[in-house]
Amino acid sequence: MPLFQFDPPRELPDFILYIWHSLGKTSPSIPDLKFFLSFRSKLMTPSKAQELIDKALHEGLLINKNNILSLSEKLQMRQAEQEQVEKERIQRILKQQSRKQKAQFTKSFNDYFREILPKDYQNKSFLIKLTDIKLEIPDIPALNAKYIRGIINIENQPPIEIIIDRVACTLTHSCEFSTPLYKKTLKLCPHLGAIFRYLQKEYPDLALDLIKSLSEKGDKWRWI
Repeated sequence: MPLFQFDPPRELPDFILYIWHSLGKTSPSIPDLKFFLSFRSKLMTPSKAQELIDKALHEGLLINKNNILSLSEKLQMRQAEQEQVEKERIQRILKQQSRKQKAQFTKSFNDYFREILPKDYQNKSFLIKLTDIKLEIPDIPALNAKYIRGIINIENQPPIEIIIDRVACTLTHSCEFSTPLYKKTLKLCPHLGAIFRYLQKEYPDLALDLIKSLSEKGDKWRWI
């Protein structure tokens, strides 16, 4: 069975480099290279192998020193360039794979949001219009905000206030949905859910940072 299951390059310089790579970039003798081309790889007859070696020597692609063959300086440079191109190609593939793997294991805002907003409250939260919400974020840029105050003005209801203190790690809010169990487990009520929806729309980086902190560092937060 032939060593190669596909056709090697046709151009002689490319063919020599291809064979050199297959040999592991060793420095073979003329008989060794002839044996590799004819018997090991079964690419050609011994006479054709000798003709190819003679042609490569004549064109200065190979150097014969004491019956040991080496690549010409020109082919060595070409080989180095090819290896650099291949190295860069592999690095790009590895980076792409790394980004894909990272994306697979990186949670989005919606992932966290679904985790800490109880299903019973999801419909109630989405019934609150974002146009009914007003936020006070004194710090600029918003991602550095230490204090966030939200007011929800629902028709025929008194204003609903929510305060998020990132320094003290507290949520200040009280409503009929904020049961002791949900406060303890830091599950969002419909009003907090609406505030986070608003944040995600207007300040996505801040929203992700906050909800990630609530989900992953819940032991540091208190709902009062």
